[in-house]
Amino acid sequence: MAAGWAHLRRSPVPKLLVHAAPGVVVTSAKVEQCRAELPALTTVRIDAPGHFLPAEAPEAVAAALSGWLRTFDE
Repeated sequence: MAAGWAHLRRSPVPKLLVHAAPGVVVTSAKVEQCRAELPALTTVRIDAPGHFLPAEAPEAVAAALSGWLRTFDE
């Protein structure tokens, strides 16, 4: 796992972190750590409790992903 984090810290590739609020698995502290350590990171908060957003808030996850992908057309 450490090797994966090291790679993400070095990688200039755009990244998207979709997280819930309140976060069960990805806490607000973890989101802040990711923002501080990962270059080219976009975060999207979905106000929905739970730990598996694609099942619990699929429309919101789809909107976050499609909105993020549209930024590459600019």
